[in-house]
Amino acid sequence: MINQSSKFQRFWILSIIITSPLYLRSGQEGVDVFDIVFAGYYFGSLYFWLFWAALVKKIKLVKNTADFFLLLFFVLAFGFVFISKLNSVTLVDAFREYIIISMVLIFFPLRELFNTKKQLIQLGIIFSISVLLNDLGQFYDYYKGMTSGVQYAYQVLSGTKIRINQTLFTFSISVGTLFFLYPQKIKSKIWLILVVGTTSAALVTTFSRTFWVLVLGIMFIFFIIIPLRQKIQLAVVAVFVSVSIVFMINIFFKQQADVVFTVLEKRLTSSTQGKADMSLKSRLSEYKVLINKIKENPLQGNGFFKEFSFYNPIYSETSHTITVHNGYLYLAYRIGIPMFLMYLYVLFYYFGKSIKTWYLNDDLFYKFIAISGFTGLLVLILSSLTSSQFFLRDGTMITAYSLLLIEFAYQNRTKEHFTKLDSIDSKQIN
Repeated sequence: MINQSSKFQRFWILSIIITSPLYLRSGQEGVDVFDIVFAGYYFGSLYFWLFWAALVKKIKLVKNTADFFLLLFFVLAFGFVFISKLNSVTLVDAFREYIIISMVLIFFPLRELFNTKKQLIQLGIIFSISVLLNDLGQFYDYYKGMTSGVQYAYQVLSGTKIRINQTLFTFSISVGTLFFLYPQKIKSKIWLILVVGTTSAALVTTFSRTFWVLVLGIMFIFFIIIPLRQKIQLAVVAVFVSVSIVFMINIFFKQQADVVFTVLEKRLTSSTQGKADMSLKSRLSEYKVLINKIKENPLQGNGFFKEFSFYNPIYSETSHTITVHNGYLYLAYRIGIPMFLMYLYVLFYYFGKSIKTWYLNDDLFYKFIAISGFTGLLVLILSSLTSSQFFLRDGTMITAYSLLLIEFAYQNRTKEHFTKLDSIDSKQIN
């Protein structure tokens, strides 16, 4: 009976992952039908599982201080929904943002239900399929837009097209590349190179310089830490991916391919302009206003979905927005400095744990699992300097996956050095 229950719960998680492309590509503005469906299925079932696991099954969800603070963060964050209301935000909008960021909590059922190597590989296969579906959605959106006329082409050239799922793409490219280097069956390698090549092309179509640079930086890290044989394979992958990107752009965009390549060149060259880059000027203007807002309400913050205004030099006018192009300022502005520090503790606790697990683990598979978790958090920590990746839809899911990978590698540790960390956690919790 217990095994049947676990299988049903794993099916529940896998159903969320395989349908996640719909979730990740919906809800850009307002509340729509998809938001209601996902709120009911994704989050309703997630909250039910957490209460059932903690109160009925008495599962020990808190295994270290970071787990404790992660759960405490979302318990306390619920109160900020009502702070939002006091700051003239509708309860619907405040609840919507709170619910979306709480996807991070799926880490707990993931950790309990996928705790063997076979189960984790099964999870990885379903995840890779969902990534491919997301890639196709990205290609379709841009193909449809590019064939709609000159107006869309101008939006792409000016960089005003909405960009989504860059964290998902970056994480998938990095982890897929890493495990392509792991010794395994040829058919598995072919699948991985297909996913990596297609997802790389999808990332290119987001025209997000930050994530292009992150991919290159991560590949450089991999090149340093992997053995010589894997270095050669990594170079082959890099060449194949580059060819795949050019091929995909020409296939999906056809006559508009020249426009796409022009945009890519423009985005790359503008990144060398420093403070002359208008997007950077806009971000700095935004940050200045946010820092002042944080100073006004350092403890309680301003609440979820709270709009602010700043002078935008790109359009030479005042912009009114809820979007914060910095994950750290996002947290401090929304829910205050104490809660901001609490969440940072969780992230950097697991980030440090990933490095220790990667360094001390002898088994190559579990070492690569730890590096994958490290990579996911590294992408989030760095990309959140220029956008709110911690709490975008794909960012919350990648956070949960990263914590799972780190904890999985840690639980399958192969050296006695880890017992010291277990002892420290036990003392801190007790």
